[in-house]
Amino acid sequence: SKHRSLRVMTAALEIQNKHLVCVIVPECGAAVTSLALVKKSVTTNILVPTPPELVIPGAFDPRLFSLTHIAPWGGAIRNNTFKWNGKPRTVTPNLPDVPLFTHGIGWLSSWTGKKDGRSSASCRLNHKANEIWPFDFTLTAVFDLEEDNLVISYELTNESRSGTMP
Repeated sequence: SKHRSLRVMTAALEIQNKHLVCVIVPECGAAVTSLALVKKSVTTNILVPTPPELVIPGAFDPRLFSLTHIAPWGGAIRNNTFKWNGKPRTVTPNLPDVPLFTHGIGWLSSWTGKKDGRSSASCRLNHKANEIWPFDFTLTAVFDLEEDNLVISYELTNESRSGTMP
């Protein structure tokens, strides 16, 4: 699957209801690549669509997608260092042109996903502690198209045996 081209969008999950269509790509950070309103054969983009040529698992820039997930935290880590449980932790910048570790790893990771119904899907990230982020966790995002909006619910579970995750 690493060699599969997403130009065909085979890994995309499309959910829809009476008037909304949403496309999610689990392998690219579970990012939303489009959300559109379709009425009387007229499509109105709610989010700026992601060009298909940017949807490349393992080689994508999440900042160019319609919607990404900032997890397990948002923002930058000052000086790429923090203290947790009395121990200093250092992380490496996670974007080539940004000097600080920013917005976690969820938006940069490959997730697994499945449709739960015509208008809903769920994606899961199982992260094992590594040199990028030193804590185990599972993050689930549930996408539901309600009558006139997209609702995304998150569940973050600390899986670390060495105590809590920040």
